[in-house]
Amino acid sequence: MAYDAWSLANYGVDRYTNPYPVYLINFDGGQSALYAYCTMFCIKIFGFSLWAIRLPAVFFGCLSMICIYLLAKKAKGKSFAILAMLLVAICPWEIMQSRFGLDCNLMGFFMLLAIYALVSAKKTWHYLIVGVIFGITLYTYILSYIILPIFLCLTIAYLLWTKKITWKQILIMGIPIALLAIPLVLMLLVNMGLLPEIQLSFTTIPKLPLFRQGEISFRNIMENSHILENLLSKDGFEFTSIPEYGTIYYLSIPFLLFGIILQIKQWIKTHKEKQFDIGMVMLFAGISVFLCIICVKTPTIYKANAIYIPLLYFTAMGIYACIRQIHITILPIMLMYIISFILFCNSYFSIFGEKDFYCFNDDLISVMEHLEKYEDKEIYFNVPVEKPYIYTLLYHPISPYEFYHSATFEDKGVLRSYKNYYFYDKGETVQNPNEEAIYITKFKQDVDLLRQMNFKEEIYEGYFIFYQ
Repeated sequence: MAYDAWSLANYGVDRYTNPYPVYLINFDGGQSALYAYCTMFCIKIFGFSLWAIRLPAVFFGCLSMICIYLLAKKAKGKSFAILAMLLVAICPWEIMQSRFGLDCNLMGFFMLLAIYALVSAKKTWHYLIVGVIFGITLYTYILSYIILPIFLCLTIAYLLWTKKITWKQILIMGIPIALLAIPLVLMLLVNMGLLPEIQLSFTTIPKLPLFRQGEISFRNIMENSHILENLLSKDGFEFTSIPEYGTIYYLSIPFLLFGIILQIKQWIKTHKEKQFDIGMVMLFAGISVFLCIICVKTPTIYKANAIYIPLLYFTAMGIYACIRQIHITILPIMLMYIISFILFCNSYFSIFGEKDFYCFNDDLISVMEHLEKYEDKEIYFNVPVEKPYIYTLLYHPISPYEFYHSATFEDKGVLRSYKNYYFYDKGETVQNPNEEAIYITKFKQDVDLLRQMNFKEEIYEGYFIFYQ
């Protein structure tokens, strides 16, 4: 995404030379484009750096706190709003997802913003803005194509039932949603083989080498019996959570359950009066994400990112009820959260930061800096890193036209080389090494072969660098 954003900022095309695509090809399987376009503007203003790449994540993470405050204040007043905002501010999920540039994490904020705009709308023209925000949300993550229709069906039915919305307002809201959805519908048709790839001077609807439509199926429900553990504790990716603390702190779970029960009881009690309740809209948001994510082949924390704001809302509701209705003093609750927050920060900003994570191979960027003196030679990489070529482009970005026209691809879009860089695929070993080239590896069989051939050897950041 970062190199695509740099390419868009400087050349108006992605790394495959597609002008302003509505959906990025990325590593063949596709990627939602909104984060890349936000990053494009950051790169134009601040230059190309990790700081600029991660800036949209932390920016929208901070806006989430403001948005939840405004929504919660509208629902239950200022005290409840402060409580909800504080829970978001110290939440492990919110802190961690706001510190790395992953496209799908924008969905949590934009869905929250859309909900706030919807429940705040008073005049008919306000619903035009609501529709635009919902339409933009479709560009944050592909799962929104399923989540938003479920959410809108539930919510619109509820708003009609409580006489909070009219059919005219629904139509006005639906127009921008439909217009903004058209390019994405075309993208689905292109990748289902019903239309050819569409490339215009100002935009592209690309054909993906790998279209992942099979990842969502009702058959996955039976295999996702561990989904609560995935969402609240760990999901198999170390960079998405610290299992000792969970995604929202384990001490939040009783309050969360209490808050959901209170919301349902409140609805049962008042449904005859048809009173509108913001809590029901938040409940529909959580249900919509859950119904989608339980059908996903590998339900992960980042895929379900839009569920956490509703979870924190109901956690705040449970705590608020304990204080107001059961008259539990707030001090022990605050103390437990403060201790949990301090312990989490100690782990996250010290022990956690020293680990090597999947897709966080900054050591390979350091190796590229070290190899700058060998820029004129062929350089071969045989390293246990996912898509190592992208790190060479992060360190030394070149024109996407120069990259793409010099690149050689194999089946399913696997890149084998570009310019003077060559990349071994997983499981391959160095064969017949070129004595004029540089080899970077971590594999013993490669090290043994290159030593036997009397290559000179360096060890840098844990990588073996061989040259003649």
